[in-house]
Amino acid sequence: MRSFQSVDAAAFVRLIRDFPWTRRIVEVHLHHTWRPRQADYRGLPTIEAMWRHHTQVNGWSDIAQHASIAPDGTIWIGRNFNWSPASASGFNGNSKAGPFMIEMIGDFDKGRETISAAQKDAALTVIKAVQQHFGLEAKALRFHNEMSTKSCPGTSQDKGQWIQAIAAFALPDAPAETRRDAFTAQGGGSYAMIDKMDPRAPQTDDLAAADHPLEWPEVADGASRDLFSPALDPGIVEALSDHIVNLTQGRFSSGGIVQTDAGDVDRVFDEVLPREIAAAGDAGKVRLLLYAHGGLTSEKSALLGAYDQLRFWQANGVYPLFFIWETGLAETLKQMLLGARGLQEAPRGGLADWMDDRVEDTVRFLGADKIWSGMKRSAERASAPDGGAAYVAQKIAKLLDDHGDAIELHLAGHSAGSIFHTYLLGAFGPDVVVETAHFLAPAITSDLFQERFAPAVGQQVRDLTVYTMTKARERADTVTPLYRKSLLYMIYGALEPERDVDILGLEVSLRGDAALRRLFALDGGPGRAARVIWSPGSDAGSGSASDSTSHGGFDNDAATLESVCRRITDRVNGEAISPYVGTRAFEGLWDAPPALPEHLRPYLSAFPAAAAAGPAPSAPSSSASSPAQPSASAPVGMRKALCFGIDNYRHISGLRGCLNDVARWSAALKGIGFQVSTIPEQEATSETIIAQLSAFIGSAAAGDRLVVQYAGHGTLFPDADGDEGGKDDSAICAVDCNNPGGTGGLVLDDAIYRAVQLLPPGASVTFFMDCCHSGTVMRALLAPPPPAPEPGVLARYVEPTPGMIAAWKAAKATAPQQSRALTAQAGLIGIQFSACQDQQVAFESNGSGDFTIRAVPLLARASGLTNREFHDALIKAFGAQARQIPNLYCDPAAFDQPMAL
Repeated sequence: MRSFQSVDAAAFVRLIRDFPWTRRIVEVHLHHTWRPRQADYRGLPTIEAMWRHHTQVNGWSDIAQHASIAPDGTIWIGRNFNWSPASASGFNGNSKAGPFMIEMIGDFDKGRETISAAQKDAALTVIKAVQQHFGLEAKALRFHNEMSTKSCPGTSQDKGQWIQAIAAFALPDAPAETRRDAFTAQGGGSYAMIDKMDPRAPQTDDLAAADHPLEWPEVADGASRDLFSPALDPGIVEALSDHIVNLTQGRFSSGGIVQTDAGDVDRVFDEVLPREIAAAGDAGKVRLLLYAHGGLTSEKSALLGAYDQLRFWQANGVYPLFFIWETGLAETLKQMLLGARGLQEAPRGGLADWMDDRVEDTVRFLGADKIWSGMKRSAERASAPDGGAAYVAQKIAKLLDDHGDAIELHLAGHSAGSIFHTYLLGAFGPDVVVETAHFLAPAITSDLFQERFAPAVGQQVRDLTVYTMTKARERADTVTPLYRKSLLYMIYGALEPERDVDILGLEVSLRGDAALRRLFALDGGPGRAARVIWSPGSDAGSGSASDSTSHGGFDNDAATLESVCRRITDRVNGEAISPYVGTRAFEGLWDAPPALPEHLRPYLSAFPAAAAAGPAPSAPSSSASSPAQPSASAPVGMRKALCFGIDNYRHISGLRGCLNDVARWSAALKGIGFQVSTIPEQEATSETIIAQLSAFIGSAAAGDRLVVQYAGHGTLFPDADGDEGGKDDSAICAVDCNNPGGTGGLVLDDAIYRAVQLLPPGASVTFFMDCCHSGTVMRALLAPPPPAPEPGVLARYVEPTPGMIAAWKAAKATAPQQSRALTAQAGLIGIQFSACQDQQVAFESNGSGDFTIRAVPLLARASGLTNREFHDALIKAFGAQARQIPNLYCDPAAFDQPMAL
């Protein structure tokens, strides 16, 4: 059994002061356990139980956190302080620098447990002692919910208040005993713990890339912070302003977090770089590095990754220009896999390959190969004549013409960034010489590489280095717990149009092709202008090395990036360079979202920052003469989507294709530039749906374009208040529909109508509803219930039970009444595309909704269509013998307006 040491505040301060540190702490990460709760705490047995879960269930070698804070204020020493924690993927730092991680035992989501005074003081002691020792400010604190979609360290916790408390907190006195005496001063304490934290002890790989959300099943907040808090700290944006080219589907991006146009590129190449060249003078030349991130990267992650690398390149005399091309494939794959039916966590060894084959079959069935193909098309479009990268290529050619030997060009691309650079090379023209190129775990097919890039190696591209993992490491990598190989193997087996397509970054592909063996001198022939650096490993002759343990780790692996830097700066013989210390540790990443109405704040457990904001702009009147659509002169805002679907209902018959539909919509919306949030299926209760829908719409700003997508059951109730013109009320069925508690689990059209009224002027919202009677959730007239579907096909309709009817009547009795003309569509706010006509059934078959499977492929070309044209395309997609006909519901004035996508 692993031994743990408990200490009081004074002993902890002394321990931090006297500990033999070999790692620099850059910030403190704060978590709550959620489980165990405060009520579960039993002293040492609780800490040991956490350790057992981490080591015996997760297979890790030690507990994730450096310190655990008990409800009684006891501080339990855990993980070796010189090891990076298992806090959150991408934010754990490394053996040189990173965060110090704290777990507060308890569940501090709103309405749950409360941090005791002793526990708060102990946590403040730990934070302050660590920050003070490393000269950090109080704001060097990060909540877990800033790094993931978890609610941790609890929705009741306000970061601003924590920072104020840290700044005002006074540490207890720590007498200057010797280190050993200080630690043994605790009654019964021993020096064994500090001995166990031997600074020479190497960190094991199983925790190097671990992510804390896997340790205890914390409550997810149901929404991405990328959606409701998209802004980066202004300092980060300013630092990157002369170093990024932001693209969406290959064109300059006019939306998202940071925008780029031709004028921004002109400034860099006509003003900034000429100044850099002039400043270098005769002392040296400017080295321009074009960097393309991988296909696993969202816009925000790519920007943070660029900022993480920026200072490293600048310190070594390299001018980086990052292409941000907003691919975001990773989350899409995870959503697809987690939503897939019948899949379980894959083992290692034994049945692993068989399980991985089943995952590949599922991913292909769910359409991930189409997403991958779309991402590759974005890379190709960027270097087409009207693409953003092609414009950069033209500016580079002119810069080289004007300044000759005063500037060098270099390329580096991670994963799918190799595809991006392969097309970019073709846009340069034959006179543009690339001094060095670096492909990090390249995801390009061997055929495309040999066709378009390999012929230039040694000529137009004077030197190429590929950094990738050995076969053993590729097979030890993990895309998700369901797929126990690297992403390159998934591309190889599932994402390309055909199976088993050779990928340049796979050892089996490199060694299995005679032409590639010759090019990279893998056949024992003479060294040429291309080489492979295998991770783990190094090449003394080229001065290169790599030690990434995962496909996604190459872009912040110190050995890899320092090797790239040495080749760019021609310091391959061991000359000193400024080292790379990649921590993914940023301050102030999230700005508060726009304000929401006062009455919504009790429901905003998923969006705690919004609850603290002031009143929102007044909602537009339902009698407005035209729908809320951005005008041509309106500000260009964010593209945000809220997607949810339900298969596994708790108290009514289930469905089979709704989670698949969510994965399809999410992927397609991301592909056209939307930031997508989802409501987890088992959290999609009526209260949560209403709260998150209201928060989602109410937090919009002028110019924002919102999409709401739902797949699941719908139902009907006889109109009780006359607001439906004598027809029926409609509702969508939440996961707790027909629950025994009497709340019904229903989201009435009235509730959706009230949420839509929160939309501010100048913003838009478009609904895609794949359920029966979906054409009525925004106040249409209803017909009688639909007939039963033919055998073997499921209808997304539920006949109301007596309990549902009683709950519906109760909801109608307490709902606020609004005066509005309900039988007319004029003045309706928002656009809705529905799965079927009022008298029809919305069907699902073959694991997807009939509406979704036809609507999603149309999104990629929807930007040039009006609402009417998109609706016509939907009808055409169903064919002449359609069993359901999609509906368009909106203000008549909006029929011929461009789609708000």
